[in-house]
Amino acid sequence: MAGEATAGEATGSDGTGRRRPRVPLNAAAARGRGAAGRPRGGRLVDATLCPSLLPAAAAQWAKICSSESANKVRGCDSQGCGGYNYPRGGRKHKGVDVVCRDGAEVFAPFTGRVVKQAKPYGNGNAIDNGVQLAGSGFCIKMFYIKPVKYSGSIKKGEKIGVLLPLQKVYRGIISHVHIQNCDLTDPTPYL
Repeated sequence: MAGEATAGEATGSDGTGRRRPRVPLNAAAARGRGAAGRPRGGRLVDATLCPSLLPAAAAQWAKICSSESANKVRGCDSQGCGGYNYPRGGRKHKGVDVVCRDGAEVFAPFTGRVVKQAKPYGNGNAIDNGVQLAGSGFCIKMFYIKPVKYSGSIKKGEKIGVLLPLQKVYRGIISHVHIQNCDLTDPTPYL
């Protein structure tokens, strides 16, 4: 089929002699890399034909919080540190905490859709709410927000909710939106 290649091909020709990028057709092919860095199994497709399959690393997320001029990762406070993989008791923090004032508007970091409600604790406390978002090559969960909706399309920079009162649950914490990739990889590069 036109636009497809075997797993060993990394680029393709468009008939003009230029090389076009090829990307894995599915996530399984992207994860299974051989010794030469080439995917094992799966097919590669022409990225110019399927731009939605381009690596997400190329995208920069929008500003997350209305109370801040830029996305800033929470430093350390009495409750711990907000960076990715920082220690949390006997585990690692598998997300990033983006500084945001309680009650501030929270924005969609990319264009896509709200997939569903996502609760960090499931205990019904004052901050036990959030959403899962997908689109533009990303799948993330955003916690500690009261969403404006639990499904539907969103645009990059659109208001998706307000930050819940973290100070009610964790006195002295630097208030923040917790963001984690659905696959638990580090979201910091996209901030």
